[in-house]
Amino acid sequence: MTDSTARIRRSARRVAVLVVVTVAVLAYLSDVYVVTSHPHRLFAAVDAIVLGALSGTIAWVYQRRQNRYLAQRLEVIADMNHHVRNDLQVIHYSAYMTKDKEHIQRIEQSLGRIDWALREVLTGKQLRSGPERGTKE
Repeated sequence: MTDSTARIRRSARRVAVLVVVTVAVLAYLSDVYVVTSHPHRLFAAVDAIVLGALSGTIAWVYQRRQNRYLAQRLEVIADMNHHVRNDLQVIHYSAYMTKDKEHIQRIEQSLGRIDWALREVLTGKQLRSGPERGTKE
């Protein structure tokens, strides 16, 4: 497990604990209020609906924040992918300025591995193994 994965899991646990404690405290306080002030069942139902709406709102706000963060990260990855591919084109074309076939072949193999990394690793697709890895298609 990488450090960033562990950090994400700890953060998720902290958020979960915070939500559980917040909802539990609010549920307890609202139950005490309903029992002491309004012994009717209608008030208990309204209390449950309000508490459910509050819990849903907390989850919705958290998920929206996470989605915004992931969208920003994906945008950075897409920009990086674009810039690296543009620079790889320059390297690819410069390889043909030499007449050394072995040199051209090594550059093409390296470009194939980099292209594989950009397609497979950065996009999070399933990693391939064997001779397909790092070869041009």
